[in-house]
Amino acid sequence: MHRAIHALIGIAAATAVITAAAPAASATSGDGIWGRYYSKYSGDTRAYAEGKVYLDDNGRLVVGGKLYAKRARPGLCGYVQVAYEDFEPEDRGTEFYSAKYCDPQGFRRFRFAEFGAGTARLRVCYTDSMRGRHACNKWHYIYE
Repeated sequence: MHRAIHALIGIAAATAVITAAAPAASATSGDGIWGRYYSKYSGDTRAYAEGKVYLDDNGRLVVGGKLYAKRARPGLCGYVQVAYEDFEPEDRGTEFYSAKYCDPQGFRRFRFAEFGAGTARLRVCYTDSMRGRHACNKWHYIYE
């Protein structure tokens, strides 16, 4: 009985070490699809974005998608931010890209690409040009 408990503890410890050494999974599905990610509410509406992330033939990490600003009142725009990090070689800091869409009908396509990026994260916001405010949601890792 005592040996069985020690054996189980050893197996649990080994499993924890293996799990800790495993790379983090990306927030995408197996085919690189991410989202639907939403902004915080602005009144009764939210912006959202969805899309794909992939490495192209030239080694660039590409984030593309559609940004929606459904039911947005005048002056209110959907806003998506993409941050690329963990560059190889490590000679650059975080690179930010953004796209904005203000029409309550339809969507805006966006596509950003960076060489050597190891991670990409994304967040969706509403920007209110009348009040000068942003209503952003949390960052989501879409590629790690």
